[in-house]
Amino acid sequence: MYSDLENAMLKHMKKIVYQESRPFSFLDFMEFKVDDKPYSARRGTIRNKFSKFVKEKKIEFCYNDVVAFYTLAGKQFGKNKQMTPNHTDTNIINYNTDKRSLVKSIKQHPIYKLIQYIPFGKRSIHDLHLTFESKGLWRYLSNIEYFKQRTDSQSKSICFGYLQIEKYLAINVKVQNTDTVTVTVRCSTNPIILDPDGIMRLTEALTRVEERLAAILNDPINKTHNLEYNPSEIKIPNKDDWKIVLWHFNKDSVTEYSGEKFNCSWKVAKNLFIRVYSKELKLKTIVRVELQENPDIAFKNLLVDFIQQDTKTRFIEVLN
Repeated sequence: MYSDLENAMLKHMKKIVYQESRPFSFLDFMEFKVDDKPYSARRGTIRNKFSKFVKEKKIEFCYNDVVAFYTLAGKQFGKNKQMTPNHTDTNIINYNTDKRSLVKSIKQHPIYKLIQYIPFGKRSIHDLHLTFESKGLWRYLSNIEYFKQRTDSQSKSICFGYLQIEKYLAINVKVQNTDTVTVTVRCSTNPIILDPDGIMRLTEALTRVEERLAAILNDPINKTHNLEYNPSEIKIPNKDDWKIVLWHFNKDSVTEYSGEKFNCSWKVAKNLFIRVYSKELKLKTIVRVELQENPDIAFKNLLVDFIQQDTKTRFIEVLN
């Protein structure tokens, strides 16, 4: 049997390895979140847990680079300093390094030479994760047969499945038994451009999700339904107040990429992750420069807190 911390660490490891496509070190577990629950551990504790997981063959040593990096058993990552664009590699840079050294390290990497003269398009975002809380929502849904069948037997979360808002934009809604609702916007093949039209596209999509959730609560069979005074005692917050907890900010090459597949990553801050990789779209293959981060802002602050910021510092001059 594993402790709560150990289960959280294993789940966080899977997220890092399979979603972020990189190995992990003790730095990833000093402070982290799993299912919106915060965890923290000292370096000695983390080292002991790593040792236990290695003995149980859950994880394995990957390589040393300032600190030791590990990966899940059977999932390999290479540390190839002479990487060329036709190879896959994950290069982690110690994010405690000063900015000047960090920029120098990135500019010395072969991938930088690849993207330095590639023309890139407009700034875009994809794979957004938003959360909000709706007291009583999980209990209400759990009493409806349709949603009973969509309840995970282990986590008890209720999954709505993907709502196909438009051809290239699918939104997943999941309600945890803590009444925390997660809304995930998937649009990797057709990212949302950060211009007025793009923001309107995203706003309309989230409005439709909000309306669908409200419609379920406004069903007359709901025992809390009161048409005259209050449609429901259970409230769906306005989408403007939903909190953005994760997004992928990207620029795609304008020209088609004809080389072999590659994938290179840098962890440049505690919650800041840069990735450069080849991306296969429906009609062509492009090069994508992507920044993954946890903005932790309300949706209504998207324009003020993010779009208007200087992207040069955010990209650590990778595109300059």
